[in-house]
Amino acid sequence: MDYSGRELERLRRLDVAHVLRTALFLSVFVAVLFTIASLAIWQALHRFEVVDSAEELAGKLAGGTFHFDEAHLLTALLLLVGAMVVALTAAAGVGAAVYNQVAETAGGVEFLAEDVVRRRDRDLVQALRRRSPQKADAPRELDSDHRLAALEAVVPAAAREAAATLAPPARLVAVVTAAGSIDVQPFTNLDSTEHGVPVPAHGLDSQQVHRVAVVSEEGLVAITGAGRFVDTRGRCTSGSDTCPGDEGRDRPAALLDRAALERDPFCVLVTQQGKVTRVPCPDLLACPPRIGVALIDTGDSVVSAVPTSDGDDLVLVTRHGKALRFSEADVPTRGIGAKMTRGIRLEGGDQVAAVSRVVPEGVLDLLTVTTRGCAKRTPIERFGVLRPGTRGLRAATPTDASGPVATAAIVAASDDVLIGSSRNLVRLAATEVRRQGRASAGLRLVDLDPDDRVVAVAVISNR
Repeated sequence: MDYSGRELERLRRLDVAHVLRTALFLSVFVAVLFTIASLAIWQALHRFEVVDSAEELAGKLAGGTFHFDEAHLLTALLLLVGAMVVALTAAAGVGAAVYNQVAETAGGVEFLAEDVVRRRDRDLVQALRRRSPQKADAPRELDSDHRLAALEAVVPAAAREAAATLAPPARLVAVVTAAGSIDVQPFTNLDSTEHGVPVPAHGLDSQQVHRVAVVSEEGLVAITGAGRFVDTRGRCTSGSDTCPGDEGRDRPAALLDRAALERDPFCVLVTQQGKVTRVPCPDLLACPPRIGVALIDTGDSVVSAVPTSDGDDLVLVTRHGKALRFSEADVPTRGIGAKMTRGIRLEGGDQVAAVSRVVPEGVLDLLTVTTRGCAKRTPIERFGVLRPGTRGLRAATPTDASGPVATAAIVAASDDVLIGSSRNLVRLAATEVRRQGRASAGLRLVDLDPDDRVVAVAVISNR
């Protein structure tokens, strides 16, 4: 289902204490009504002599006399009412606790709120009608005043002023080869490329692609698989310059835009075994070359890193198709060289494939791409915010034909994506990737040679 323009709400957790108080109040209220109704029925039965007839019939059956003891009946009624209050309250508390446990895995109950865009458009039209003396049904073009009014109704003034001072930044495409070298090329080499047409990685015909990133002219920062910091400023510029790297575990695993690190306060590192850490960006940029940013366990390696800011969420996606969304504030802040903590619980030899940043703006999708070129978009609202260290939710169901999940990213409808295989780069519009549910593996989007595999994806943001 297309959720464009709609706001999805999700009930992720219940306050057990609040549920108990509410259930106690309601059960007491029901118990009082039940008691009053029972006493009223008893009085009515007495008035119509139904009780006397019942006592006479019981006496005949017992061979003697029989009378209802009203004191015992009242005691039994109060005991029944008290048991009902306790049972209903306890059931509500247990139900809330069970729901919270299930929501940690399933993400909670999802429901669709009012169409936000339609509501905003309706309010905007009403404001324009009050402002304009023309008839509501008269067709007309919006003049500059009305455009300004429409802009003020949607975009805050501070955001407009900031956007007016920013020019679209020049972008570079950085490619890490399997041998560990970093090659940076101007984005213009791909800017005019037809969508869906594979483009050989420039100057890398004899080397396989390992990572791909789109960065600004401020340069890039690399973090190796062993967690070491590599500042390429001054050595990697636009053109065909190549930055030598290290082979094996210490080749560059994460490429970060220096401008983003200078703008955002934190950077979150993620390893293949699901460990995470949050490092202040000023400490990262001040780190001496080849110094370990974090303490990486033996047999583990950094798979990705992403700059973050307050209010952002992160999504970890594994090769078996699990995804865990959590707040970046839940990741402990550690200094340079500190030990990492568990970010996601992995099962059955699973590994983390990618980490993406969820910025609270517009309608976003989680893009997943498998090693054999199958891709899909899933609305990010389908993934509830959970706690780090849990198993996550199903994001894709890889098959033998699709291969495991190779990479993932957060995209908007206006973005382009750059899919990198071992040999080629393919630029596509995000809307060319079909939206599908969480259980699907995706549709074949990139045709690959039998021995070629998708290894990376980079988002070309047009927002």
